[in-house]
Amino acid sequence: MKGGKELKEEVQDKGFCTLCGLCVGRCPYIKSLEDKIAVVFPCGIEEGKCYAACPRTFTDWDAVEAQVLGSVEGRDPLIGRYAQVWMARGTNSELTRGSQDGGTVTSLINTAIADGMIEGAVLTSSDDGLTPKAILATKADEVGKAAGSKYMAATSLQVLHEARRAGMEKLGIVGRPCQVMGVRKYQAVVPEECDRDKTLVIGLFCMWALSFGFRDYVRQEAGGRQVTGVAIPKGELQIKTTDGTISKSVEEAKQFARTACNLCWDVTSELADISVGAAEFAEGWNTLIVRSERGWNLLAKALNSGVLEIRDYPPAMLEELRMASLGKKRRVVAELQRVQSEGTSMVDLNSPRFQAVIEGEVN
Repeated sequence: MKGGKELKEEVQDKGFCTLCGLCVGRCPYIKSLEDKIAVVFPCGIEEGKCYAACPRTFTDWDAVEAQVLGSVEGRDPLIGRYAQVWMARGTNSELTRGSQDGGTVTSLINTAIADGMIEGAVLTSSDDGLTPKAILATKADEVGKAAGSKYMAATSLQVLHEARRAGMEKLGIVGRPCQVMGVRKYQAVVPEECDRDKTLVIGLFCMWALSFGFRDYVRQEAGGRQVTGVAIPKGELQIKTTDGTISKSVEEAKQFARTACNLCWDVTSELADISVGAAEFAEGWNTLIVRSERGWNLLAKALNSGVLEIRDYPPAMLEELRMASLGKKRRVVAELQRVQSEGTSMVDLNSPRFQAVIEGEVN
């Protein structure tokens, strides 16, 4: 078996770490600083749960999905299993103030807390409109402070262990696809520490996460003006300040994309209960994908309480989303094959999940 020593050698030293934060907070010998995670002391444990649950150590994702979510039959090879795709937006301006796009995630998490579905939520907030900060939110005002997209990678899952130590069992988790993968693998290999029947997972769409160098770039571009937030609508980087918005090409942001993201095959958080992303064709709306019974239950509660509204999703836009996912999957599979040829196997490339892309069996 393998532990912290192997985690350092096989993941961190090779630059493969996703910064999901799952190992941080669980092990006293693993620390994080901004966009770096380090094993600061070789603990010597031969069977380390940090290694077993890491989303970047070898994983059969079809097996994980089947274990935590049920049969993988009928899964769309490009955006994962789904029951329905909608346009969605929050209707309560008090809850969605400061939200990005439609405020759907904020509305869903507040619904889950108010209904008692969860006791608290693992979220990513910010004190300066830029730097991500992991928080455990239990009230609407705390959820509101975490509203809006955080484009820099954050080790948010470290708060999962804080919640466990506080005695919380029913948790909501909002995260990037790599963090959703981390949670699901954790549930598969250490189920006694993360009960899938008591955990609500809301996944975000993500093509790449940015390094902390992006923060320095934004501050430089702002030139002394206070930054209030950042948005990256299609083809554009918007730096929002107290004196107005500075517009740049999205390529200015992409230069800070973490290289570890080149190994992430998931765009739409395929293993979540509900996935949410921007609906770039309709300002003020989100794309919402319901994937599980737990996701259905939460959506029904949000609709019944009136804090969320939905509309039919245009078929042409769904196909555009699928093609965007296919483009990334092809690039990532090629990179996974390269890494495997150099001696590091992260996934089962022979599984249906990857063979559909490799063999071009998608439509």
